[in-house]
Amino acid sequence: MKGAVKLPLVILSSMLCLALRAQRVPDRLIDDAVESVTARTPDSLAVRLTSRYSTDREKVRAIFRWVSGHITYDMDHFDRAARLARYKASRPDTTYEGRSLNERIAYGVLKRRKAVCDGYARLFQSLCETAGIRCIMITGYARSEGDHVNTPFVANHSWNAVYIDSSWQLLDATWASGYVVSNTDSFVASFDESYFLTPPSVFIRNHYPEDLEWTLLTNPPALPEFDQAPYRPAAFLKYRIASYSPGTGVIEAAVGDTVAIRLELSDADRSRKVAAGLRPDFLPTVPYESWVNIEPGLIVNPKRLVYRYIVPAKPASWLNIIYNKDVVLRYRLSIRTRPGVGG
Repeated sequence: MKGAVKLPLVILSSMLCLALRAQRVPDRLIDDAVESVTARTPDSLAVRLTSRYSTDREKVRAIFRWVSGHITYDMDHFDRAARLARYKASRPDTTYEGRSLNERIAYGVLKRRKAVCDGYARLFQSLCETAGIRCIMITGYARSEGDHVNTPFVANHSWNAVYIDSSWQLLDATWASGYVVSNTDSFVASFDESYFLTPPSVFIRNHYPEDLEWTLLTNPPALPEFDQAPYRPAAFLKYRIASYSPGTGVIEAAVGDTVAIRLELSDADRSRKVAAGLRPDFLPTVPYESWVNIEPGLIVNPKRLVYRYIVPAKPASWLNIIYNKDVVLRYRLSIRTRPGVGG
């Protein structure tokens, strides 16, 4: 054909490969493919699940679908006698001796095929990391619809975030795996698609992370629970905080006011010996100017700490109360207008 351009075979081959990579494998085909995959170790499982896929999203889907479909929620976790009997009957396993905590727990979960949220999240993270995908486990507060009134506003759940398609995205393999029937205390396996790469604006409705950066929102909303109490991260229990004030999680104040927060420790000597938590290796690149970390003021009585925040012209929306470099309480600051100001 006149005017036609002849391309070398190597260029045509490269163009074909790029075209094939652009055609994402449908989720249903990935789900079907991983159904029969088996392996004895997390390392080998990660390879078998992801080796046939070219994109990180496809690999994440394969790992997520396998974990949510092959791990059963461990109802014995709530039965102390059953846990003790299982521990006495088990033999020491040195397969992953010397490995990280994530890898050791992941191996145990894979071996037993049972876990609670921590095990689901650690297995998922371990598989992703072996497959070369950036992944982090997030801890925080989670609630099912309708039960938040009676659920303590403390850290009670773990989930994950993965870095794919040039951004961090959220998912929860535990909640995707099924649900618990409360009146029979039985687990029903039933895959829930809605917890795979859930939009942050939807995820925040029932997943509230200890570190607000992992909401992946520039202005995280306050959950209804803040009306009853401030949010209490895991560190609140770690330091055995006896009491705190204010008792409600939303503090109303005007510009120029001094907000005072008070903590009482059960055992100040013990608390000072507890190691502070470590921040995650990977942090999202979301700018946060809406919170402030508040350290205690002059300490007269080590068991009773007072924190003060003078509300500036551009106040923070969140007050993180710090003890031993850990966030132990989080309040929401609501700014009220002084009478006669602002029309």
